[in-house]
Amino acid sequence: MEETCEVVVSQKGFHKLRVQGYLMVKEKCAGERYYWCCDRRKAISDHSGGRGISCFRNGQHVLRKCVDHNHVPVASAPYVAAILEEIKTRARSTADLPCQTVHSCTTSAPPNIAPYLPSKAALSESIRRVRRAERLVNQGHLPRLQFLRSCKEP
Repeated sequence: MEETCEVVVSQKGFHKLRVQGYLMVKEKCAGERYYWCCDRRKAISDHSGGRGISCFRNGQHVLRKCVDHNHVPVASAPYVAAILEEIKTRARSTADLPCQTVHSCTTSAPPNIAPYLPSKAALSESIRRVRRAERLVNQGHLPRLQFLRSCKEP
């Protein structure tokens, strides 16, 4: 079972592996082997037992072993994750209005994926959050924010 898998970036910037229509998150890494488990493993209704082992070769993950899932794959999830990552990348690199960025990214999406995307208001707000975080990091407020967060923690 030698299958090259696509890597998708999650909302928080972590890598997810797309295997046979399922999304898997990295569980651990041992040498060149990566161990993945289903991203729905903690869902109350699913408790998916889907797991996979991949090797990283030539800049790509090659699937070595895969255990079956107990649910059907969500076909739109990888596309939605890719569109959200594209929106955040454009938000960091351009100064366009949020509505322009959202429009340019969502029009390139297939029409059957559109119902699964967040609302335009939610996408615009995520653009504002990304830009605000970039602005704080660039202005040197990051150490101050980390100090304030450490003071709030018990």
